[in-house]
Amino acid sequence: MRFLCERLRAYVESNKRGPIGAIASKISLIYPDITIAQIQANVDSKRNWNWEDKNMLEELGKTLESFGAVTKPSGKSVGDEKTVKYLLPGQPRLYICQDSQILSHVVKLYLSQGQIPIASRVLFCDHSTSIEQLECFLIRSVNHDTATIALHCLVLPELLTRPVQQGLIRILPNYMTKSHSLLAVITTNSQCLVAQTLSAFRDTNPPILDQNESKDFYTTVLCADFDAFRQKKENDAPFVIVYFSQNSCVGKSYVIAQKAKSLNLKDGYFVHVPINTSVVDTDFIVDRLSSAPVTDDLTVFHINISSQAGKDVNTMMFQLLVLRYITKANGESFSVRKNHAFLVELPTQLSSTHVKTRLSDVFNWFYFFGDRIKDLAIPFSEVIDDLRTVPNANPPEHATHNQLALSEKEYFVLKYLDALDKGLLSNSQIRKDWDHTQHPPPVDTQRIKQLLVKYSPKAWNSLVQFKSFLQFMYRQLLQVYNFLYIKNEYVPMTNKNRHVIPLHEMVVFSLVQSAQDIACNSYLINEPTTAIDFREEIKEEKETEKEEEAEESKGIEEFFLVQMWKTADPPIVLLNQTPIAKSIQICMNSLITLQQDLQQAQIEHSLSLLSMNLSKNVHPHAVEWKLVQAQHKWDIYNFEEDFKKKADMVQRDGVYHEKREDQSIKMHLLLQICGGFESPDETKRKQQVKRLLQEHQDYALTFDNLLKIVAIFFRIKSGIPVLIMGETGCGKTKLLKFMASALNINMTSIDVHGGYTAEHLQKDLEKPLKEAQQHKDQTYLIFLDEINTSPEIGAFKEVVCDHSLKGKAFPDNVVIIAALNPFRRRHRTASDIAEDKEEERNVKKYYADDLDKEMCQLVYRVFPLPKSLQTYVWNFGSLSAPDEQQYIAVMTTTTWSQKSFVETARIPIEQEQLKDRSVCSLRDVRRTNMLFSWFFGNREGKGSRLSIVEAIILSLAQCYYYRLNQQQRTAYNQLISKHITTLQGDIEFDHYILNKTKKIYIYIYNKIKIYKDIGDSSRNSKKSSIFRKSICNDGWIGHKDTDNRSGTTWLFEDPCHGDSPKQLVFVKQKQATDRVGIRGLLCHVVSMFKVDNGRFDPKAMGQRGCIPRKLKRTATSGNGNGRECDDEKKASGEMSIKVNRSVVLWLDEVGLAEQSPHRPLKVLHRLLEEEKDRKIGFIGLSNWRLDAAKMNRMVLHQVTQPNDEELLKTAEAIISESSNDSKLNRELSVAVLKITDLYQNIMKDRQTSPFEFDFYGYRDFYSLASSLKYSCTVHNELTNDLLVEAVMRNFGGMTQHQTESFLFPKLARFCYGGALPKSEIIWNKFSPLHLIRNNIEQTRDLQRPDMRNIMLITESPVMWKILFDSGIAAMESTEVIFGSKFSGDMHSTIYLYRTIERVRNAMSNGKLCILLKLEQLYDSLYDVLNQRYQAVDGQKFCRICIGGESIRCRIAKTFRCIVVVPREEAFHECKNSDLHTPVAFLSRFEKFFLDPNLMEQFSFDPLWKLKFDKLQRLVTLRFADYLQFKKQSPFVGFVERYTYISLLMNEVTTTTTT
Repeated sequence: MRFLCERLRAYVESNKRGPIGAIASKISLIYPDITIAQIQANVDSKRNWNWEDKNMLEELGKTLESFGAVTKPSGKSVGDEKTVKYLLPGQPRLYICQDSQILSHVVKLYLSQGQIPIASRVLFCDHSTSIEQLECFLIRSVNHDTATIALHCLVLPELLTRPVQQGLIRILPNYMTKSHSLLAVITTNSQCLVAQTLSAFRDTNPPILDQNESKDFYTTVLCADFDAFRQKKENDAPFVIVYFSQNSCVGKSYVIAQKAKSLNLKDGYFVHVPINTSVVDTDFIVDRLSSAPVTDDLTVFHINISSQAGKDVNTMMFQLLVLRYITKANGESFSVRKNHAFLVELPTQLSSTHVKTRLSDVFNWFYFFGDRIKDLAIPFSEVIDDLRTVPNANPPEHATHNQLALSEKEYFVLKYLDALDKGLLSNSQIRKDWDHTQHPPPVDTQRIKQLLVKYSPKAWNSLVQFKSFLQFMYRQLLQVYNFLYIKNEYVPMTNKNRHVIPLHEMVVFSLVQSAQDIACNSYLINEPTTAIDFREEIKEEKETEKEEEAEESKGIEEFFLVQMWKTADPPIVLLNQTPIAKSIQICMNSLITLQQDLQQAQIEHSLSLLSMNLSKNVHPHAVEWKLVQAQHKWDIYNFEEDFKKKADMVQRDGVYHEKREDQSIKMHLLLQICGGFESPDETKRKQQVKRLLQEHQDYALTFDNLLKIVAIFFRIKSGIPVLIMGETGCGKTKLLKFMASALNINMTSIDVHGGYTAEHLQKDLEKPLKEAQQHKDQTYLIFLDEINTSPEIGAFKEVVCDHSLKGKAFPDNVVIIAALNPFRRRHRTASDIAEDKEEERNVKKYYADDLDKEMCQLVYRVFPLPKSLQTYVWNFGSLSAPDEQQYIAVMTTTTWSQKSFVETARIPIEQEQLKDRSVCSLRDVRRTNMLFSWFFGNREGKGSRLSIVEAIILSLAQCYYYRLNQQQRTAYNQLISKHITTLQGDIEFDHYILNKTKKIYIYIYNKIKIYKDIGDSSRNSKKSSIFRKSICNDGWIGHKDTDNRSGTTWLFEDPCHGDSPKQLVFVKQKQATDRVGIRGLLCHVVSMFKVDNGRFDPKAMGQRGCIPRKLKRTATSGNGNGRECDDEKKASGEMSIKVNRSVVLWLDEVGLAEQSPHRPLKVLHRLLEEEKDRKIGFIGLSNWRLDAAKMNRMVLHQVTQPNDEELLKTAEAIISESSNDSKLNRELSVAVLKITDLYQNIMKDRQTSPFEFDFYGYRDFYSLASSLKYSCTVHNELTNDLLVEAVMRNFGGMTQHQTESFLFPKLARFCYGGALPKSEIIWNKFSPLHLIRNNIEQTRDLQRPDMRNIMLITESPVMWKILFDSGIAAMESTEVIFGSKFSGDMHSTIYLYRTIERVRNAMSNGKLCILLKLEQLYDSLYDVLNQRYQAVDGQKFCRICIGGESIRCRIAKTFRCIVVVPREEAFHECKNSDLHTPVAFLSRFEKFFLDPNLMEQFSFDPLWKLKFDKLQRLVTLRFADYLQFKKQSPFVGFVERYTYISLLMNEVTTTTTT
């Protein structure tokens, strides 16, 4: 109401000259049948206005009364319907249904009341709906004025935000039980707050709308006859017709445009409304609809629904066409009027899945139209392409033929083809030049088909391909027609027999051959069929033909033009072009005539001839070209010579280095073809070539690249969209940047990623579009990289294909080029399948929907492409081996200037050892070069041959060797060693890495004080891990003598399921620094990021999301020690850091984040790009490989599974030097063998294991070794009891039965020499309570190592209280914190802060902290639960994270944490797998199961069993019901077994205390 008041006031104050559309839309909501003229006249007639704030609503009421006097009330009723008895006033009804039934429920409910739904009585909720809107709706639902109570429907309340739902629940009781209220609530989610609140009013008998009712209703509210619509004979409903087609690219939009053109509409009265987003952008749609003039004249809207549109289109279209009213979030609205006609275009297929869809699926998806079409309740028309029409075939009943209507420009091309086919283009001295004006056009469709089938079969596939072919040929034939040397007067002739060279025919024939590949779709995309069901888990991998059909690319094909032109016979003829900026943008539908185009066409009057080897060509035209070359010395670029040079040099030198003159020839050829020369002067041209080669000396201009640039350039000149599909890192961006620089084109590169939205696209396009609008004499190239990684692929379709965004066209001097990642399934080997199965045992993968599940099985996470985009896709292809070698040579030569470096240029790119080319690319060569520079610059003996080889080996190890598994590393070592020995005969690759990493490890260990529990490990993977990763106690790593370091991003793949020790990497990003600041970030399966222009906002992260550690950076001066840390800063956790220090963000368990339903890693694509101004580095730790597009952008290191020998040496390193007693050390050596064999036996025994997942892991093994070392140090001896206790503590957590059947046999074998004592003896010594007590008592030993925290696994929610009853814990020294399940607390920041503060107090006071049901808090306590402490002056600190902030908290030495977990969650016995405790979380604790059976039999009192039985009998008799002989609960909280145990334990502890 206030919105309408403001609009009326603004209209009046502007002297009634402004637009009245916003006012009219609101008035129409109240009076649907009022006309614009009536609104205009009524507003203009009002003279006295009183718009004071206190009188605004009163004045509005008077105004609305005046509107009611000039219009009749809407007759929205159906008198014949009977009122259904179950829908009664004062008794609201709740209906829960599927999303496809929502609209039918609404219609049926209104028909049952004899009413028709109107906008004021139906409210469709969304996230922008406010509580004010809801209250206004409820007020309207209470109608006291009429005899008939109007039905009001509240639809989709689950889409409301949670606070709004809560507000609705508060006010709903005030309205829903009123006697004049008839309210229905329809929802699809029974778990939303509104549905739960109204559950008592749920109606389980759904209102079913039959076909006849549906047809009658929609024929009433929508007009089906266009003539009647224009004459308004039947009703005042808007006209709606739906267009669809069985085949894609048949020109539906063209048919609709022609239909609108035939109506002779005024300018601006035909409005195109694209719906491209997966979630309807209502604000944009309202703006587009409102852009039409507000009059009573005919207005036509083209509603273009793309294949990416979501199902919410159905409810939006119901509001628009049935309710005739749609509103924006800010209150602005649009009302449908009786002069509005809607031409709706449906897609042919859906892009919501990679599985092939059909038109029936489209009808089911957009059911609002699909159901109406099936019921014949709405006009529709099937569009048929005349190119596909079969003669004498029976057309569909409702069909519209897209007739082959060709312009004079298109006929100009067909005339040329007809003349070529008839031999009329041959030059002759005795006849005139061919004249297109004298050649009759081939108007017969069959003749056109014959020409296309002969000269361009691809163009016959669809009308879009046909138009693209004509468009390209028209652009080229304009130049051919004006080309001087095709004229008979100037055509070349031989001197001997005066033979005339048929140059005209030869040039046109060659252009036709090139056109069908450049202009048409040259990349075949074989869609997945339903036979390849992505929605089922793959149980085994087979290379079948059907699977191969689903591949868009295997990553090994060459560029299609390279393949085609390699075998071209005759040679390829290209007309040298003028620069894009100087050429006229010739468009097929331009208002400029053909004659004007011919007169204004700019041409260079020169050709470029390309051939593999002209002497080997046999085509008749090739013979003519040989005569031309011999007679007139025309240059023909022979590519075979180039290939031969490469092959010879590679065979001779092992690497190809192109000579300067050869580079100049290619650059000259490129500039010549593409019009890149700035001057006609030959001297200046040579200088330009020299300058460009100098600027791009790191770029290899190969034959492959030259053809790619030429093809892209020609397509740009023809105005045809360019989409390039290729592997990530294959050089797409680099090629376009080189092209833009060489051809003087302004280029803007936009990196698209999974979090990229249409709003981001619109914002990123603002600047280049504005510049293009201001400088129309320049060409602006916008490159959109990896567009199919974004869910908003529909918006990119509009940008690329329609040259517009949200209906707004781009300037003509803007060129759009987009790149795609291939659609390719992961082809898994047997080992890959085994690894995946192992992974699935421990980690549940989350899928947001079926499409998400499909994408997780792809090499790249790519969204399906709409057909309109597929039409323009090119395969970028892979490099040939010689070209790849040339690339590497150029890249390494610019980095390694000495000749001895160049000899090793082919070493870094041995990609054959990697199974997946998508992960390995030329980016790795660049990273290898950067690392080589760092290693070489920081080695002893700089400049020597040995130092060079060492730097090469270390850089190769970082970028290639460590990413491989053990088997691949062996093969890679054999391959590389052959090359290494040629440079330095006494060096072996893998041995050198092992020895060198050990030296580096020792250096880091001594200088940086590495985590000492790891010790001097001899495990190869551990050493290499230390070589790559390191930690210091305060999180800082120093490199004081470093002046140059490489910048890169790292990912560590750890197959140990999250429980092997992980350390950090020392890296430097950009500048010389003294230290690297490292701050951790835990990722979780519920992680989320708030995306702002592609960058995450740490402060906006969810409470259960990824929570970063705050790093405050300030400039400092002083003593140069790099840090100021006084007592105040220690307490606050803030440190002053020099400006030149680098910051590294450590993403721990990053693989879990990729499995999160929120997909937080979607923002990493842009952040991982190696930009020059990047300020932060990244380190990721994952248990499995990530998406290929991410891994390709970082260094990948794979931590291999340790073998028996490595485990043994690791344990030896952990417990070595525990005593000076040689005897004890010998006993420990024997114990190490035992625990190593014991651990391996536990992990490999899947048959008797009580769990289907890895309940134990490497952390348990390392903790076992550490606790054994501590016990021996305390007791100065190693007894069997100490060994068994260490095993029981670190491999506990099972029930009594599970322990005795699974663990005891292994204890007998490895600890008791095969003779296992009675189980009672073991349990008496090592019951869970004994072991828990020992763990807690050790916290009082200040010399102890950091023993792990405790996890209590219980069957009863109260069993943890045993700790108090048994005297293990005391109330005064224990903090018990319960997690709240109240919805208000679960979403309350205040509650979270209060809980965190309680944990913080327990940490600082050294209390025992027991945590129950605090899953939402465990992410924040990541450092606490992992005991990742930092020590400052002997005091330990750790960080607690709250939201986007983190605080450093003091840790008292006696602090201990206990986490209580229910058995069904810890053992993964819940049916709801989301409740399963993550394996990575389990491995961080000493686990103990509080088994009542054990506590009944084994406790601290030797007479326990007798007392327990006596107490049980006493309670049973005392509290028995003698009449019914059934036991009752004697008091509240009585739990039979627990209460007995608690009473006895309390007696024991009380007696002991006394």
